Amino acid sequence: MNKNFNNIEALSKFGLNVEQTRILFSIQYFVVSEDIKSEDKTRSLKTAWLCDWKKSVEAYLGMIDDDSKRLYLDYDELNEAVAKEIYKNATNVTWYYIVMLESTVFTPYTPLSISDGNANVYSKDFNKRYTKLKYKNDLDQLERIVSTHGIISKEYIKTFDRQYRKTLEKISGKKLHLLIKAITVLAVAGVATTLTTIFAGPIAVMIFGSQFSGLTGVALVNACLAAAGGGAIAVGGAGMLGGTIAIAGGGAILSMAVSGVAVGSLSLLLSNSPEFALTQAAKLEVVLREIVCNAQNDIVTAQQVLKQYKQQIIELNTELKTLELASGKNKVQIENLKTAVNYLEKAYNSTKKFVSCYDIGLKTDKDED
Repeated sequence: MNKNFNNIEALSKFGLNVEQTRILFSIQYFVVSEDIKSEDKTRSLKTAWLCDWKKSVEAYLGMIDDDSKRLYLDYDELNEAVAKEIYKNATNVTWYYIVMLESTVFTPYTPLSISDGNANVYSKDFNKRYTKLKYKNDLDQLERIVSTHGIISKEYIKTFDRQYRKTLEKISGKKLHLLIKAITVLAVAGVATTLTTIFAGPIAVMIFGSQFSGLTGVALVNACLAAAGGGAIAVGGAGMLGGTIAIAGGGAILSMAVSGVAVGSLSLLLSNSPEFALTQAAKLEVVLREIVCNAQNDIVTAQQVLKQYKQQIIELNTELKTLELASGKNKVQIENLKTAVNYLEKAYNSTKKFVSCYDIGLKTDKDED
């Protein structure tokens, strides 16, 4: 079988089609709506954020498929849509695991756009009024959703939450406690910074997909932020399998290599935001451990993903050496890229060890049978 086909087939495990992407954002809208109901003092501000987020997400969906841009805002309608999608994809529910993982680790009340009207400068102070908003992250709501469909145990929600936090701490080497939002804000800010460079147009198309090719300035950045903030990175022009239009669950790091995105574009993104690498690496490890291995016993896919992961790290290290040898390069960006690659290497080594042990365990079980 063609090697590249193997890579794409493995990556398709992280893929979402239009309807699944719509469901992802709809679930996130629902959990934030429930969070707002428990508030008094900050309810109006949280509601304003949610309205802005909804507009951005629906604009993003509209660029992909105008017929599917409206979110499911009614709980019963949402569950009906999920049930239909499960029925249509009865033999493959990996997308459902991915959607629930992204919804579990979703962090709202982050910046949604660049500074007012200025497409060339990302302002960290923009949307500053949202930065102090607290998110309860009531896992009960997500457990309620998965219990309705009966595809996965509701225990997976707590497992996703616990393992994501644990993995972030392990990769970063820091005790995070309540700093998850701060990391997410920095990751999104890095995306915004990258998209305000002179390379914004080409990079947006390569990373987020050809549907962004007609956008410029504020509209371009805001549309990409809506996608990245919700956990879905559009496929950059690659011929993915099964109608995939978005990658989630940390697969963004892999998708850029498989889809032919130049490593220089990826290194530019990571040099602006090592936190993006950190969050993606943490999600990817949770997916390979808890979904691909523990839930699905799919050791072949895990090994294929690890091969692609390793290749991407090799290419990034080569790019890093090139930047270090070039004169006049930004030292801060080089240090950021070093940090990002270090995160990826730590996550890769940890996941590889787990997959190897898991493989040995499977073989042992077969021998005993």
